[in-house]
Amino acid sequence: MSGIKFDKLFFKFLLSYLLVLLIPVLLINGLFGYRFIQAYQKEIQAQVDVDLMHFGDTIDSEMQTLARTVDQMHLLMDFNGFHFTDNPLEGKRYVNNLSIYCTTNPFIREMALYLRNEDYMFIDQSTCKVELFLGQLYRFENTDPDRLMDQLVHGERRMVLPAQMVKTPGKDVEYITVLEPLYTDYQTIKGTCIFFIEADTIRNRIHNQLGKYGAVLCIR
Repeated sequence: MSGIKFDKLFFKFLLSYLLVLLIPVLLINGLFGYRFIQAYQKEIQAQVDVDLMHFGDTIDSEMQTLARTVDQMHLLMDFNGFHFTDNPLEGKRYVNNLSIYCTTNPFIREMALYLRNEDYMFIDQSTCKVELFLGQLYRFENTDPDRLMDQLVHGERRMVLPAQMVKTPGKDVEYITVLEPLYTDYQTIKGTCIFFIEADTIRNRIHNQLGKYGAVLCIR
């Protein structure tokens, strides 16, 4: 009987000894694991910040390209004294130039040009009257035509319309629309260039650069 009691005491002592040894080990492992997770989270967040900054630089670069496109239009397309009704054939050259800009820049899906005090607008495919462009050809889901007309006539700086469906003959496309002022040599505003950028183009770029984080995207 004494041998059995000794064995029980021995195993209790051994179990207590092992617990005394394991508790510090568990605490150390827990502390190390917590710090490791914190360090890993900081590393991921730092990489996210870098990727976000890089994506922001990409979008800024694209916006600068749009501004340079307008500058090129000012240099290569002579708008001084032009009136569409006086020279419709010259308007055809403007349409061709807009088409070239759309073709050479995959960021731009469609493009239009409004010259102030003109009744006609230029699109990358044709020409049309201003009221037809705003009232029938391009119908914005969340933007009032009068607001667009006011921007075309009086706008003095870039305006970006949030992603929204734009109804055009035969198709509905979700666009981000950029209105960029067109200046003369005397830094007065001659008109406005309108760039239509597909929202899916932005989404695809975000997915390519940030998709690994499983981010939820909302374009506004």
